[in-house]
Amino acid sequence: VVSRIGSLKDTTFNHANGEENSPTSFKFGQLFSEQNLLQNSPSADKMLTKTLLKKFPLWQEALTYSNEKYGSVFRAYVVAKEDLAIVEELQRKMIADNPPQMVYEIEGSDHSAFFSCPDQLAQILVQISIHM
Repeated sequence: VVSRIGSLKDTTFNHANGEENSPTSFKFGQLFSEQNLLQNSPSADKMLTKTLLKKFPLWQEALTYSNEKYGSVFRAYVVAKEDLAIVEELQRKMIADNPPQMVYEIEGSDHSAFFSCPDQLAQILVQISIHM
């Protein structure tokens, strides 16, 4: 993400295990969010995120999945066509690496489809629930 976007701008990192160690969590800044996660979202929703932005944990080790557990869960993927954080090419790679049962696309959606294209996302979620 950083190499493509150029900078994480006002994103902050937390080093719970000391500054000399890798960060343990991060929080997207408002500027970064508005320019890279919410670029197609309504202004009112951008304002709302000021109160909703929280820290996200960072994992230091790879997770292992099995067909018996993770593989048995119904999966669907919604491609956000104008996502700047996880561009479509990377989304397609994620789909190819771990194929879901269903793939949908939302034209005009930024990273936050629930803000930028809520009606289309709601319709897709209904379709997914019908096919589960």
